[in-house]
Amino acid sequence: MAVISDRTLQEHTKTKPIGIKRQNYRDVYNFLYNRGFASKQEIANALNMSLPTVTTHLTKLIKKGFVRQGDTMPSYIGRRAIAYEIVKNAYLSIGVEIIKKHAYISAIDLKGDAIARQTVDIRYKNEDSYYKEVSATINDFIMKEGFEISKILGIAFTLQGIASLDRKSISWGLILGNTGLNVEAFQQYLEPHCYLLHDARCAAIAESWERKNLKNAIYLSVSPHLGSSVIFDGKAHRGDHSMGGVIEHAIIHPDGLTCYCGKKGCADPYCSLNSLVGEDETNAEFFEKKANGNADAKTRWDAFLKNLALLIHNSNMLLDVEIILGGHVAKYLTGEDLERLADNIKEITAFPDNLPVISIARYQYNAISTGAALIIIDEFLENF
Repeated sequence: MAVISDRTLQEHTKTKPIGIKRQNYRDVYNFLYNRGFASKQEIANALNMSLPTVTTHLTKLIKKGFVRQGDTMPSYIGRRAIAYEIVKNAYLSIGVEIIKKHAYISAIDLKGDAIARQTVDIRYKNEDSYYKEVSATINDFIMKEGFEISKILGIAFTLQGIASLDRKSISWGLILGNTGLNVEAFQQYLEPHCYLLHDARCAAIAESWERKNLKNAIYLSVSPHLGSSVIFDGKAHRGDHSMGGVIEHAIIHPDGLTCYCGKKGCADPYCSLNSLVGEDETNAEFFEKKANGNADAKTRWDAFLKNLALLIHNSNMLLDVEIILGGHVAKYLTGEDLERLADNIKEITAFPDNLPVISIARYQYNAISTGAALIIIDEFLENF
């Protein structure tokens, strides 16, 4: 989660009073954002500001709708002080995850909490009629929930593919066949500013908000297709060409199975749910068979864990960070599965005494649409 701070600005404003005022304004908001609520005196003491300065900034924040007066603070002696708190729905953002048969919409407030969600059954087509229909659904969603357009910071769309660094186009979209898609396909029908984002990267952001102390990790989104993202210092690493952390296309079996990208041996055809679950079988059905000791399911699961162990081992040799398993597989994983995965890694690694920490994602539902919205919230807070 972002902390509203700017070391460069602090250094720059040491000799500029107007800069100091701006920083103090941000600091008051930041303190209330992280604290929850506080009195004027508590803010003044914590930030080493005078009461008149705190009062001035609180007045501005209240006038702009960012802060409000709450209940009075408990007190055993004298007059009880008024508490102040942020208005978490002063602004919101919307994230939209688009896959082949559905669109998932999440509206998120400034504290990262979901205000509203909606699932839409609509088959993806890289055609204007589709973008018009999805946009109309989002506009209906906004109207139904009573959101003010002026309070929406942006709408972030995620599709299964790589978004450009400027977040205006899909630079690589083989799964949905939309390479070159421009954000204007949506923007022409929507008033709030629109963005295109990478789906797995958004899921990783949702996880980093859920685990506020998470610093560095590799996030593997194991769903029908494999997705991945690398988290550095609490943020998803994009790389120089927006390809950072795309581990699903790491080669783990040279000249092996053909990936949807056209190359042989990528991790996706070995470590995705499409590689594990049969065509006429649901995820739930497979994992029920596994739990009941079905021999065929056990064989498939054993092979899957060995391939996943190989991918995790190779990734860990490069970065040496925690591995988080998310996506559709997360809700089915057990402690025993993680132990078997660790044993498989131990068999192939040169460092059996230094195995990576492997954990199950905490954010298991609507992670992608939520993370997309959170990226917009995160940037708003950083630039408050």
